[in-house]
Amino acid sequence: MAANKANNQARQEAVERSRNEAERARAKKANNQARQEAVERSRKEAEAARRAKRAAENAENAKKAAENAEKAKKAAENAENAKKAAENAEKAKKAAENAEKANKALNKARQEAVERSKKEAEAARRAKKAAENAAAKKAAENARKAAENAAAKKAAENAQKAAENARKAAENAAEKAKKAAENIKKNLNALSKRTNITKNIRLNKGKRIYRKGSLKLHPNKGGTKEAFQILSGAYNNFIKINVNRN
Repeated sequence: MAANKANNQARQEAVERSRNEAERARAKKANNQARQEAVERSRKEAEAARRAKRAAENAENAKKAAENAEKAKKAAENAENAKKAAENAEKAKKAAENAEKANKALNKARQEAVERSKKEAEAARRAKKAAENAAAKKAAENARKAAENAAAKKAAENAQKAAENARKAAENAAEKAKKAAENIKKNLNALSKRTNITKNIRLNKGKRIYRKGSLKLHPNKGGTKEAFQILSGAYNNFIKINVNRN
């Protein structure tokens, strides 16, 4: 029965370990996936940053072109040159506007990336805290079960020791009662051999010895069946010897 109980407990613990391992595997998989997604987002953000940088460089170039156009406009002495300079200036203006839009887009992308990182960090902290709480709860449950098992084992050992002590006490009591019955038997035999007293005195003394022994050796008085049988046999033998004796 104890072996079956131990086997059942071992199976439960194995199932529990498997469940914990599966949960850790799922958590690990989720973490890996989150890392991959973060890497992909970082790659996309880096690409956006490179594009924004190129746009900024284009804007700088456009700015320089606008300055050159303005100089060309001032330096031009004829309408054709002025017209071309004006066209270049318009293009530079548009390029500058595009550069400004690119800068705004870059700043927005950065802000969005910061916000996403903040949310992801908060989610990671919550997930970590939840995992820690689950682990602490599981550890407390395991500790409680271990304490209950230890208490049950200790109680069983104490019960076994108590049963063994009771058995030994019963054996000692039985042996003591048997010795007492043997002593009474010897006393009755010795009384039967006495010749310096009358038959009635012997019978009365034997009856008193028997009654006194019965109060100690009868099973209902704390004695044993074997001891009382020895006492009864000794007294019956005493009666047979002394009834017809002068």
